[in-house]
Amino acid sequence: MFTTKALALFSLLGLASCQTTVGFGPYFSLGPTSSWIREATTTLVLPDTPSPQKDRLALWPGMGTSGGDLIQALAVSFADPAANCGANVGQWCTWASTLQGTQLGGTQVPANPGDKLTMHYKYNDSTGKYDQTVAINGKIVSTLSTSSGHAQGWGTAVECQDDACHSTAAAHQYLDTTIILNSADNSFGKTLAINEATSSGLTTSDGGKTWTVATIHINSHTYNLNMSANLAATATATTSAPTFPQFSNLPPELRILIWHAALPEKDNPALIFFKKGCWRLGRPLETEQGHDPTNRPHPDFYFSPELLDHVEVNVPLFFVNREARRIALAWCREQGISIRFSGSQQSPIFARPFNSQHDVLYVPLDEWDGFLLEPYDQMFRFSHDISTYALELGGIAVPEVQIHSNASVLHDLFGWPYCPAVLYAVIDPPPHLRLEYAGLNVQRRWEVQARPGGSLFYTWNDGRGSFEEGPGGCAGHGELYERIKEASKGLGEGFTLHKVRSFEVRPVCAVRNEGST
Repeated sequence: MFTTKALALFSLLGLASCQTTVGFGPYFSLGPTSSWIREATTTLVLPDTPSPQKDRLALWPGMGTSGGDLIQALAVSFADPAANCGANVGQWCTWASTLQGTQLGGTQVPANPGDKLTMHYKYNDSTGKYDQTVAINGKIVSTLSTSSGHAQGWGTAVECQDDACHSTAAAHQYLDTTIILNSADNSFGKTLAINEATSSGLTTSDGGKTWTVATIHINSHTYNLNMSANLAATATATTSAPTFPQFSNLPPELRILIWHAALPEKDNPALIFFKKGCWRLGRPLETEQGHDPTNRPHPDFYFSPELLDHVEVNVPLFFVNREARRIALAWCREQGISIRFSGSQQSPIFARPFNSQHDVLYVPLDEWDGFLLEPYDQMFRFSHDISTYALELGGIAVPEVQIHSNASVLHDLFGWPYCPAVLYAVIDPPPHLRLEYAGLNVQRRWEVQARPGGSLFYTWNDGRGSFEEGPGGCAGHGELYERIKEASKGLGEGFTLHKVRSFEVRPVCAVRNEGST
């Protein structure tokens, strides 16, 4: 169920190829929140380092973010502290840090047992970044700012790597911890998870926006991870296999991070059916193409994608467990995905509106004339002046037979009001292509999938245009390509009208996707 991105994140969370063993001990962890964390601060009272010091033992309070980052100011005990931050034996190395594909960090400085290490994370509205500061006994020694999305959870961790996984992490405390959410979340306190730790109690005095805990006590923890399997593997193979901790044993903020990584940054492009009735007279909304904040004298006549049926979105993470469900719901809010319920469906249905730049608008053979003529029919009903514009689309899809049977198909596309970047020729569309959830105005999930071979690219330069085959050649679509080239003669007028310089025709098939995320 984890994507390549999520599996790679395991490696980045200390499980890089140079480490063969990683373990986690006690934690105090909160999240995910239904809001997001705007600011968090805590003070770690540094304990003694393990004796002898081995590579590597890390103490950190971290925040997993919607951007897939881990904000984690670090206090690390190294076998050779002098080589890492100029520290002496028995000292810690500490710095501001964010795991963001690679480990980003501020200045590394030495710190003594007993020092009070204040880690402060705050979202900066003007930059869209989280600003980190690390202070030792009140003096700021390391800073870092990263674009990381919004933090969903906060928690402490005691992490061992390699040889340090046969050592003892001393008991230590976090003082005066404060977490400020962007908006109140009364249930945030119920997400608290504790392992080998105690606290003075988590409280909120403002209805769930600000959460505080005076003292978090992290117990001493002795690691005794079995490295014999790795040692045996090293003796019989060139490279030993890493030892991965069980997912359920990871600190919750790391699990949150991995849940986020299992979700795509954006839902895949979907195939959405055209339907009549989407042209309207008025002012486009801020979210709609053609929106103009100026007070123009005439109303707009425009295509409103929001009037199309919504498209199904598959969110399998929602059904894994409660922790994953909160992450999935936060992702849905960011993506503009709504939840609907049908009497014939036991499970909720996730859906989102058509995105004109991202999705593909499918026009069936019997809807083509209506697709082209509806805006003209509607426009002539109005007796007053109106403003119009061409609808820029990421892609329009038609059955392949449309191209064979309609010599003017390309010319029709580049007359007002449509202006697509790609025309998808759907090869042998299935007869049941259009499926809907009854009464919900939600289409079942279909996507386009490239066929073997390349695309045809039309380029317009210096008053001349032509189609050229892209990498991959025709791959069995020779007849279609020749038909397209023939139909493209005289296409330049439409290109000149819309100032288009290039256009692509791509053979595809329509596939029913029941696991798009």
